Amino acid sequence: MGRKKRKATSPPNVGGVPPPPPPPPPTFGSSANNKGNATATNDGAPTTFLVRKYKFDATEFRTIMKFVDYVKNQRMLDASFLPSPTGSNPHRPYSYHVTIAGTPLGHGRGRSRDAAVENACRASFHVLSAPGWQDVDLNIDCSLGAFPPEPANMAPPPQQPPPPPPPPSMVMGGGPVASGGMPPPLIPPPGVVPGFMPPPMGVP
Repeated sequence: MGRKKRKATSPPNVGGVPPPPPPPPPTFGSSANNKGNATATNDGAPTTFLVRKYKFDATEFRTIMKFVDYVKNQRMLDASFLPSPTGSNPHRPYSYHVTIAGTPLGHGRGRSRDAAVENACRASFHVLSAPGWQDVDLNIDCSLGAFPPEPANMAPPPQQPPPPPPPPSMVMGGGPVASGGMPPPLIPPPGVVPGFMPPPMGVP
């Protein structure tokens, strides 16, 4: 007869309490899976992305595709897209820049995150003078350096005070004209009938 297989023994219960179940395997957020290798903030929103693993629509954002290929060919494994502290505004709420070896390169902003990354790639092509950078156009949402801070609650310039009223003018035969009034009527000299020419000089 063969040996009987010994049944696996469970760990002893301490104080009559069963041991806790093993922890579940780690899971990753859907946003990180959709956007490549991403670093998330406390609320779970990804903020930093590796360039070589960034997910995007290649048919719409051609410059991102060219920049990703350039980074892979140059083996810039740490190239990343990071959010920028400046540059965003109500019309362009997203602002990102490219970093390689911890050095910030081009900056970009846009209505979406992909649009901001696209503009950052455009600027980075010019900063690096990468092959084909002459064919990459820049726009007002691209910056070779950090965007300046947006002015917040800037008060409008003070209005100029109205010009002073003109000085009172003198009217022949009357006194000064009050501002906004009518000049006094002309008083003909003695011997002149109103509405007729005065007599020639020397004629009685």
